[in-house]
Amino acid sequence: MTCVDGSAQATIEGDAAAAPAVDTTTGKLHWEDTLAPGQTATITYQVTVNQDANDADKIVNVVTGGGDVPPGVPPVVPNCVPDTASQTADCTTEHVPSPPAPVTPTPVEPTTPATPAEPTGTEGSKLARTGTDTGAAGLALIAGLVAAAGLGLTAAARRRNEKAGARD
Repeated sequence: MTCVDGSAQATIEGDAAAAPAVDTTTGKLHWEDTLAPGQTATITYQVTVNQDANDADKIVNVVTGGGDVPPGVPPVVPNCVPDTASQTADCTTEHVPSPPAPVTPTPVEPTTPATPAEPTGTEGSKLARTGTDTGAAGLALIAGLVAAAGLGLTAAARRRNEKAGARD
């Protein structure tokens, strides 16, 4: 466990006070300031719990107190002294770290692939259309063009034969 740098703060009766010092080697927090009789001080800090901490571990805070009093004022006997503070319930708190719950992935419902659309070819065909719908008129036009081309080729071939026969 490590103290979050800059997180230690103190207030006296709600007003900002001198910041506590944190010894990163020992993990101890030390605070000094002046309190008038009856005043209350509050010290706060944040820590980062080690990644491997679990609910069998404990974080124990122990507070001790002491101080100097002005001359002529009877000394105050603190209830949390270093020798016995760890055994006194008013001087300690225990915290059990609660590691974050494991992240459970959200299940994703399986999806059924979409059924492919039926091809949009001519009726009865499983092939998709790739051009315009020519219909019967279009087929007749194509047939006529093929026939005209065939007649033209036949006529050209006859003329060639006639010219070849005339030369012989």
